[in-house]
Amino acid sequence: MSINRRGVRTGADVISEIIDRQMIQSARVIIAFAHDDYAEHIGGIQIVSAREQAHFQELGDSYISVFPRRPMLGLSGSPTEDFLVQCRVNGVLLDESFPLVEFAHAFSEHFADQSVIVVMHSVLGHSPEAIQQAVNLIDPLSAFWWIHDYTVHCQNYRLTRNGVNWCGDPSPESQSCQLCSYGAVRRQHTERIQSLFDGVDWVFAAPSDVAADQSVSGHTPLPQRPLVVPHGEIRYVGVKREPCRDNEKVRVAFVGHPATIKGWDRFIAFVSDAGLAAENFEFFHFGAKDQSVPGVMFVELRPEPGGRSVATQKLVEHQIDAVMNIVDGKETFNFVTFEAMAAGCCIITSDRSGNVIAAAARENLLIEVADDPESFDYLGMRDQIRSKRRIDVGEFHITGLTPSLLLMVNP
Repeated sequence: MSINRRGVRTGADVISEIIDRQMIQSARVIIAFAHDDYAEHIGGIQIVSAREQAHFQELGDSYISVFPRRPMLGLSGSPTEDFLVQCRVNGVLLDESFPLVEFAHAFSEHFADQSVIVVMHSVLGHSPEAIQQAVNLIDPLSAFWWIHDYTVHCQNYRLTRNGVNWCGDPSPESQSCQLCSYGAVRRQHTERIQSLFDGVDWVFAAPSDVAADQSVSGHTPLPQRPLVVPHGEIRYVGVKREPCRDNEKVRVAFVGHPATIKGWDRFIAFVSDAGLAAENFEFFHFGAKDQSVPGVMFVELRPEPGGRSVATQKLVEHQIDAVMNIVDGKETFNFVTFEAMAAGCCIITSDRSGNVIAAAARENLLIEVADDPESFDYLGMRDQIRSKRRIDVGEFHITGLTPSLLLMVNP
């Protein structure tokens, strides 16, 4: 392995290692751009990347996940030729970083006989200019761009003004943007994204109608409405759980990382403001780290290798009746919602939560609440949960990834 003075490998050296280790033996290669290493970080896009890699390998394809050397919540300002990335090939992490454009040039020379599919899962942390050069050098059969979030419209991937209130993609020159902490960089951000749109023949895809509709409804719309390919489905096989009983407390949980943007503060407010009504409830937090909140029981929850969640199993084991999921911004999919519904749980959420409320309404598991905790009708909510919570237990299967999208585009 050759290392130059900066401690960075050349793109040609990376390709030589791939060849020497015979890491690409398939006729088709998928090159997917991600925000970070899906094996080291937890999140929705990481779950998608991990499951997609496994699925493509089952199909006999090779999968290269490319992510920035330094992940960040913005676009890279590095010169195009110097933009550095790392990669996993079929799940194996290669040592050190390397220039993306150099890598693409060497790849195009040594793997000219392979059919290549390019997938964009996240542009955050990347140089759009380097990606455009790399994709053009590789010359793929198809290039797909997933709308997992709203980074095509703003550096703030949740489209929330100052990270708090949903903004809905206003004009970059609007007063709304001028009042926002992201406003100063938004024009440059969207112009760089637009150049990448123009430089590659992308097929856009979204995991929900909510995401697809939003992506074309604001002031910085996509060139066309994305194809809608839901990430998965709940399958039932006849497994049952005990129904709610009128004389038992209702169990309400928060599932996942305790971040404000994911509704953690609203959950804590819900717990603390319950008052005398708290005697009708038991509260839980399923996550990776105990926050030591009085009155909230912690249950450790970590994904299995390959990104597979065990949330449904844990929720059933602890007899959870409802999951509170009041997120800021319109969620494009939200795995927690589907994993909770598979356990028969009701979903407590607000009308601002995008696909969370849409999915829960379709399953008749929706408990809609106002944003103000003081207006919560605790006893009414208790009764709704008791009447709606299901006894059928299923499993959420991730099926709608790029392999499904390929079948839709090339049946």
